[in-house]
Amino acid sequence: MKARYLFLLIIFSAFSLISTAQEIGFPVIRNYTPKEYNNSSQVWSIIQSHTGIMYFGVGGTVMEYDGIFWRNIPIDKQSSPRDFAMDKNGRIYVAASEEFGYLTKDRKNSTIYQSLTPLLKDSTLKIGIVWSVKLTSGFIYFRTNDAIFLYTSKPETLQIFKADANDKFDGDFIYQDRYYVKLAKKGLMKIEDNKLKPATQSVFFKNINNFNLTLPYNATTLLIPTRYEGLYLFQPSKDTLPQKFTISDKNFTADNTIYSASIFQKKYFVLGSITKGALLFDKQGVVLQHYQESNTLQNNKVYEIATDASQNVWFGLSNGISKTEHGQDLSSWDKKNTVYSVIRHNNTIYIATGIKVYFIDKDNQTREVKNIPTGQNWCFLKPKGIKSLLVGTSKGIYEIFGDKAEQIYKGEHIYKLYQSIKHPNRILSTDYPYFISIKYEKGKWIPEGKWEGINDNIRGIIEDERGEIWISTYQNGVIKITPNNENITTPSKVRYYTKNAGFKLIKNILPFSFKGRIIWGTENGLYSYNLQNDSFEPFCDLGEQFCNGSRGVYSLAEMPDGKIWVCPRDNSKTDIGYLQPNGKGGYDWVYAPFRRIPNMFLEACYIEPSGIAWIGGSEGVYRYDATKDTKNYAQQFNCLIRKVTIGRDSLLYGGNASATLAGLQTQLDYQFNSLRFEFAA
Repeated sequence: MKARYLFLLIIFSAFSLISTAQEIGFPVIRNYTPKEYNNSSQVWSIIQSHTGIMYFGVGGTVMEYDGIFWRNIPIDKQSSPRDFAMDKNGRIYVAASEEFGYLTKDRKNSTIYQSLTPLLKDSTLKIGIVWSVKLTSGFIYFRTNDAIFLYTSKPETLQIFKADANDKFDGDFIYQDRYYVKLAKKGLMKIEDNKLKPATQSVFFKNINNFNLTLPYNATTLLIPTRYEGLYLFQPSKDTLPQKFTISDKNFTADNTIYSASIFQKKYFVLGSITKGALLFDKQGVVLQHYQESNTLQNNKVYEIATDASQNVWFGLSNGISKTEHGQDLSSWDKKNTVYSVIRHNNTIYIATGIKVYFIDKDNQTREVKNIPTGQNWCFLKPKGIKSLLVGTSKGIYEIFGDKAEQIYKGEHIYKLYQSIKHPNRILSTDYPYFISIKYEKGKWIPEGKWEGINDNIRGIIEDERGEIWISTYQNGVIKITPNNENITTPSKVRYYTKNAGFKLIKNILPFSFKGRIIWGTENGLYSYNLQNDSFEPFCDLGEQFCNGSRGVYSLAEMPDGKIWVCPRDNSKTDIGYLQPNGKGGYDWVYAPFRRIPNMFLEACYIEPSGIAWIGGSEGVYRYDATKDTKNYAQQFNCLIRKVTIGRDSLLYGGNASATLAGLQTQLDYQFNSLRFEFAA
């Protein structure tokens, strides 16, 4: 019986740990509008080159984007590119309306389009829209409704496979280096021995189960997203019926058209649709993220999906371009309100904002905590030894019970709450411009009143090992209070420390507990208190950058795993990050993951014992889970010379060298000594 009890306890504990980290909010999305890239709104195709440049198929051109500059590459007949494919040498093939060919470069290394339609000798054959281009190891296949054009580059030839009268080619794919294509009335075909032959389970695809493309599910199986009939797993090498593949969000495929799809990180899939945006799911069909207009995708009509080398997902939409991530490691909530504080209580995340207090429900939606009036909500406190959650607001202090709250103290400016260490049943609090305390006795909260001699804009509260209380203010430095335990609201001593006490700046000073002592964060670094001199001095134990005036510290949290998280006031000036013990007696500064968080004034930096970080401020709240972060922040990137001109506008180099400029040599007369370089990285 004891063993069974222990087993159940282990299961429950494991479930509790898992359920602690399941919140997933809005993905981080960067939208590019037609106005920004100055071209057509509809984006039909996307691909990334070996050098990292992105290419987009828009109205009449291939659009090139290097992260800074947008350029247009004209296509013959002003055709709209519908699909791209890249071979092992980096050549990008283009399928377009009434056109097909590839991208190459001219003598000045500018990217240009080279048409292959002159190879088409049958003048009676109308090309129409070339819907796709697919590559095997030796051939390139361009598909239209009426024909398949098989192109070989050496020697340069073009072979044509025509559909029967009143029939048409539909979706196609490559499987084990062989080309497969669907004929509407005959079903699935393959090109073998220079002939179109029925493939296995050809009849399954006859007149129904139309698709645009397939995705690799494993070494022998394909995932086929049909336009209207759902998803199937299909093994072309086996004569077995395709099996239905179910995703957890069944509403996504209902009354919707699946138009695009992509594999992501070899273990996820992304579906794009005409009316409901895009869906990310795993190989078990579990939906992980829904990209749609309601979570900042700029349009729900997704024509194309592509992934890049930095693990971003790009969407070609009917009204622009969007770039996003999988959203499992970094996601956000409530971008409309400034977030001042975040805390987890009873396995629920609560968020204090400039308007309301919210919590995140089981569906990852924010819901309002009832009975708290509209107004500023600044801070949470979860007192140790008291099963309670308190929130400081512009209307006083409230105690939260699930989705409801009760007022326990009526006030006006409860900016900070702090539990006394010496007297754990006492809560110290601001009530601008006063300093107050409340006491928990016999299940009730009892106000103790205002403390005499303290009238200031208090921002931080902390207690030292001697029981003295330290208070930081908005712009008047630090106050040390020696309590009078006989009459708590009448302190024995109140002492102010201002600029002459060692601080260079006395605005926005905040106290933190670090390795059993108090250190102070300021706009120009960390300080500690020297008892012998009764003054403050720079604290350099965490590195020179935190005490030389170059880095402001607004939040600092020491975690059980040894990490020390540091947040600035404004991440446009100083990075968010953490100090990782490096085993050499020092720390490594880790900041790269947090550069994905938009610039804002930071108010909340709440780090859970599990390592999940909640970063809040003027742009909402962001949740970061390092265990789900798959990005390679040490990945090398290309620095590309994109253009070299002489004088005002004479082009010397157009930006499309395959690797480096080392092999490009040009001798110029002295009179042409004014050169302009454009670069991107």
